[in-house]
This record gives sequence, structure tokens and C-alpha cells, in this order.
Amino acid sequence: MEHRLCVEIATKEGIAESIVLLNIYFWCKHNSENAQGYVEGRYWTYNSAKAFATQFPYLNAKKVERILRLLTERGYIIRANHNNNPFDKTSWYSLSDRCIDELELYGYDVSSLKQEGKADFADIKKAFPKSKASIRQICSIDSTKMQNGSDNFVECIYKDKKHKDIKQADNNKETLKEKECALFEQWWKAYGKKVGKKDTLRAWLRLKESEQQECLRVVCEYVASTPEVQYRKNPITYLHQRAWEDEIIKRTENTNDYGNRHNTNPAEAEREQRMRGYAEVAAQFLAEAERDRRERGIGGNIAEALPH
Repeated sequence: MEHRLCVEIATKEGIAESIVLLNIYFWCKHNSENAQGYVEGRYWTYNSAKAFATQFPYLNAKKVERILRLLTERGYIIRANHNNNPFDKTSWYSLSDRCIDELELYGYDVSSLKQEGKADFADIKKAFPKSKASIRQICSIDSTKMQNGSDNFVECIYKDKKHKDIKQADNNKETLKEKECALFEQWWKAYGKKVGKKDTLRAWLRLKESEQQECLRVVCEYVASTPEVQYRKNPITYLHQRAWEDEIIKRTENTNDYGNRHNTNPAEAEREQRMRGYAEVAAQFLAEAERDRRERGIGGNIAEALPH
């Protein structure tokens, strides 16, 4: 079984959406070339979501219903009910004028869909039997041979007369990827923490080029603010957290009157002051004990005798 898609529509709306849309295009064109299914100035086809799903084994009925609703909301198809039986709720589908123009732009043959119809509503009874079976089952979508012998519409979906070909687009993508990898190598070398390079590269390639340039611009400043590598964020964490957007706090070391390092945090400064006081008291105690030992003529060293 072969299903076709339109690359341009798949890029904008999704692969499954493009496949379902071209399926509707196929049958509307089939009906137009066989003078069937013409109502209110358009050629139609009809099917239920469940019947659609039997044609696409990789889609379930709910998924198909969601795709049809999305294509309707985006203006690609028109949904209606032209059944003779008021209790028959099977939906009918036709291509919108906007969709026909867009498919023509992409190189599809839509001439028969644009022409004025030659059938009236009486022909619909002949074109669409009363049974629930869809006209899609009259012939296989896998076959390109129409009942009128025309298969002019069958052409390579990758052909785009007004755009660059796919091969050129692929070359452009490869060039862009090489450029992004070169920027990554510069950033990786400057960052200086070699952890998880493969995963980090994947995260890097998901960034926009402007974000990559910004990472490269601030990396040296960030590295300077965290000279101890063990306290620097892992590279992939840096990218996931978008740390290049954070404010970089530069390291400063204040000193007191004695030239010793001083902590600017009030709580830490108080703790250090308290510990220095304890140290001074302990030193004074040891000095007095040593002096008393010498006056009594006791041998040994008090500091060495104390437990450590």
C-alpha cells in the first residue's frame, strides 16, 4: 500500500494531516473526472472516521477525526452533510478554494476541480449508493489508473516548480548543521567542563542560532565567575536552564585590617568572628597551662598531651 504526502503541507500541519488531505484530493479529483459527486458547485467525497481509519492502519478513528477537524478549522477542507437520509450522519468532504489554489502552487493538477460542474443533485444518487460504504472502495487508491484513463495528476510530490528542490534544501540543512557544530566546539572548549558532550550537543542543536551566539558571547564571563570547575554547572544543565540569560555575579574578595579573607555574608561573618574568639581563648589557656607547668617543673608539653 502506498500513501502520498505533500512536503509543504506536511511541514506546516503534520505528516498525517498531509496524507489525509491528499487522500481527499485523490477522491474529489476521481469524482470530478468521472462526473460524480457534484453538489453546490463542488466535487465531494464522503466517509466516516472509522472507514477512513481502515485505509490508514497507522491511524485510529479518533486520530482521523482530530485530523479532519483540524483540516476543517485551518480552511483546507469543507465538511457538510448531503445525505438523502436525514438519519445518515456520514460527513462529506470537499477541498476549499484556498486549498485548491495551494495545491496548484505546489504543482498538483486541479483543473478538473476548478471547472464548473455538469451534474446536478440527481446524479448524486447514482454516484453515492444508499449504503454506508464509501465510494473510496470503488477503486483502490494504490492504482493511478482512472476510469476515464487519465493519470495526468500522478506526479512526484517532491516537485515544486516555484521553490528550490529538496536536494538543495537538504544541502542547506547540512551546511547549517556544520556551522552549528563549529559554534558548539568553540563554546565547549571555552566552557572548560568536559561532561556529557554527546547529550550537550543534542541540546545545543535545538537552540536557535541567536541563542547559540549569545551562549558563546557570555561563556568566558561565566567561566571567570566560577573558576572552581567542580562548582560550575554541567554543560547540559547550563543549556537546559538557559543560564546564559541569568545575571553573572563576579567574584570579589574583601579583606579585613589584618589582610585575612572576609566573608560578606553577615551570618557567615558572625560565625567566623565567633570561631576566632574560641581560638584565641584556647590559645590563651594553653599558654597559661604551659607557663604553670614550667613553674612547677613538670616535664612534657601541654599542647601535645591534649586530645586531638
